[in-house]
Amino acid sequence: MISIGAIVFLGWAVTTIPGTMPFFVFIWIPACIIWATYMSWPIKKVSLAGDKLYISNFFKEIAVPVTEIMDVRERYLTKPRRIVIYFRHPTEFGDKVIFYAPIQPRDYFSEHPLVGELLDLARTHTETGFLTRPVS
Repeated sequence: MISIGAIVFLGWAVTTIPGTMPFFVFIWIPACIIWATYMSWPIKKVSLAGDKLYISNFFKEIAVPVTEIMDVRERYLTKPRRIVIYFRHPTEFGDKVIFYAPIQPRDYFSEHPLVGELLDLARTHTETGFLTRPVS
C-alpha cells in the first residue's frame, strides 16, 4: 500500500510541481537504489543437508559443518525476518551469515521455528551439548 501511494505521489509531484524532476532523477532514485543494495547485500542463501550447511552468495557455494554453529539469532524488525548464524571460526563469507527466514503465519514477537531447530541441531552435534554466545 505504501509503495503504491509513493508511486502516485511521485507521478503527481513530477507532473505538477516545477523543478521536481531533477530531484527525483538525480537524488531520490539513486538514494533508493543505494539503500536497497545496502539492505540486501549481506543476504545469503542457506540450505541444510545432513550435518552440513550449504551457504551461497549466488556466485559461490561453500559447505560448513553444523558443529561450527555458535549461535543463531533472529532480527524481528525487518520484513521478511532475517536469521543470523554466528560461527566459531570465520568462513569465506565471514564469521556470521544472514539469510531471510521462510515466511510463516505467527505472532509478531514469537521466534521463528527455524531458529530453535538450528540451535537444537548444533547442540546435538557439539561434544558438550552447550553453545556459547558471541561477545556483543
